[in-house]
Amino acid sequence: MKNLLVFAFSAIALSACAAPLRFLSFNIWGDYFKNPVEERQAGVESVILGHKPDLVSLQEVTPNWWASPLFANMKAAGIETLRGDETNALLRAGAPKDFSKWPKSYVNHEPLCYNAKRLKVLDQGLDFYHLHLQAEKSVTWAVFEDRTDGRSWRKRTAGSECGVVCEVRPPYARDPADPERRGDSVEVVDRADGPREVEHV
Repeated sequence: MKNLLVFAFSAIALSACAAPLRFLSFNIWGDYFKNPVEERQAGVESVILGHKPDLVSLQEVTPNWWASPLFANMKAAGIETLRGDETNALLRAGAPKDFSKWPKSYVNHEPLCYNAKRLKVLDQGLDFYHLHLQAEKSVTWAVFEDRTDGRSWRKRTAGSECGVVCEVRPPYARDPADPERRGDSVEVVDRADGPREVEHV
């Protein structure tokens, strides 16, 4: 069975599945601008759980968000989180082998969360791009099986400023690095979208 490739915007459902799949793409806005996690964690959690999504692509998940109760609370509600093999993904992207030189920003800022009661993970991965420009941008992807009908398909989530699952950060005005950003992101998305057959037993 071939995988169904999904480009998802917020709240899009797949009519081809036995029951509609609910997607949520959510930029939680890090904690870069005097917007502390502890003041917003309960609200972000309420939005996610209130919409009862099957898949959630989050953006700007900083180290302080990872340390918050958000992901433990989602897990208790049946929503698991994929963050990939961060160490190997960072090394592939050119991070120094001396881990003591890694900044706190070297984490997956774009995890993929899913309804574990409905979806079974068959395969997953993570790739970072242009670490030397901006470590926060990455692509998290996964192949799921829908337990309701046995379909398998791939979902991927990339660093996003506009709520699109697969995204290249919009160009900065007169930034000479823009062509490199676009080229690196296209390369990483293509790698995540490579041919991948899932065998069903």
